Amino acid sequence: MFALANSEFDIIKKFLATPNLNFLRDGVELGIGDDAAIIKPPPDQNLVFSLDVLASGVHFPADAKPDVIARRALGVNLSDLAAMAADPLCFTLGLTIPEIKEDWIEQFTDGLSTLAREFNCPLVGGDLSSGQLQIAIQVHGLVPDGMATLRSGAQIGDSILVTGTLGDAAVALLGLGYESHLGSDFKLHGLADPQPLFERYFFPSPRVEFALGCRGLANAAIDISDGFVSDLSHVLRESRLGAEIEEAALPFSATAEACLSESMLTQACLNGGDDYELCLMVSQDSKDEVFEVAKNCDLSLCEVGIIEEIEGVRLKTRDGKMVAVNGDGYKHF
Repeated sequence: MFALANSEFDIIKKFLATPNLNFLRDGVELGIGDDAAIIKPPPDQNLVFSLDVLASGVHFPADAKPDVIARRALGVNLSDLAAMAADPLCFTLGLTIPEIKEDWIEQFTDGLSTLAREFNCPLVGGDLSSGQLQIAIQVHGLVPDGMATLRSGAQIGDSILVTGTLGDAAVALLGLGYESHLGSDFKLHGLADPQPLFERYFFPSPRVEFALGCRGLANAAIDISDGFVSDLSHVLRESRLGAEIEEAALPFSATAEACLSESMLTQACLNGGDDYELCLMVSQDSKDEVFEVAKNCDLSLCEVGIIEEIEGVRLKTRDGKMVAVNGDGYKHF
């Protein structure tokens, strides 16, 4: 792995095959240095894989700082593991860059190592090449046999729970001067300052600790990346069920509320995307225990709706009307 020409190999040796990134942990027998890594899962554990490709100008601003890009790239992948209730094990990196700039690469790897160390998830290999800036990360995780939280397990009567707040990242993108996929009517108003929300966009917080605490308690889960309704709809399709959402229960930050009108705030929460919070479907018998896990993790958790038999997503508005809503979240093509 990382078998490249001398100049690239030197970059790998200096910045990637370092103790800050290429550290060993239980389950990793061999990291960077050979044609492939060697992983040895403990008995009765399943390997869980997820991969995301982030392209400059599409998934992050082209002028974003390299350490910020790196943390975002790894963070969004770790969020996928959290949705499956999987414990991070290691990751591989595919990186294409227009040219070798050692100061850029040093900052990039510093950003990677921050999250890698926090979640005990070492870099074990990958590839480095010349080209337009793109980052491909595949994360590997572990979950006890039969204990992964899937999209297909939702049950009628389950409460729909959401961690953190929704819509902050959509507001942050507007604050950075970018157009939103929510349309030209989606805009900031007044003199509100979205600066406090920029960190929510650039530094998503993978809810791994909470997810592991909820292992066996949630019937289904998904991480919210493209938009709450879009991602919830994936669960509903896999489970062949529907959902009723309470508009008044949607969790948003005070800063987002100050930046948007009431209708736009609802749109940001429902379809803004890039939240990287978790949406869980939990039985009434397990709900109190899940809220206790969130409390122990110092993490806010809101009940926003219920799973029902009628397929599709319905929104109960603040004035009591019931309307059908579609997933108008981010579309990759």
